[in-house]
Amino acid sequence: MPKKFKPKGFEYSFAPLPVPDDQKNTAYTYGDTKNIVMFTTCKNRLASWEFIKEMISEKGDYLLLKTTNQLPGEKI
Repeated sequence: MPKKFKPKGFEYSFAPLPVPDDQKNTAYTYGDTKNIVMFTTCKNRLASWEFIKEMISEKGDYLLLKTTNQLPGEKI
């Protein structure tokens, strides 16, 4: 979070990924791209919306599955 957006008094930190105690290999995570938000401070809402629509299209779902082996989320 850029400091210029941090509300006064708001504190945050980072922590390692929780893994089993006997984890020996490097732990990895993935971004769940189906959790999408466009902030009201977005400077180019039209271009952002076009990008989001492409990401959640059937073609975008296929590319997500092909690239990450993650099933697309449910469209609501």
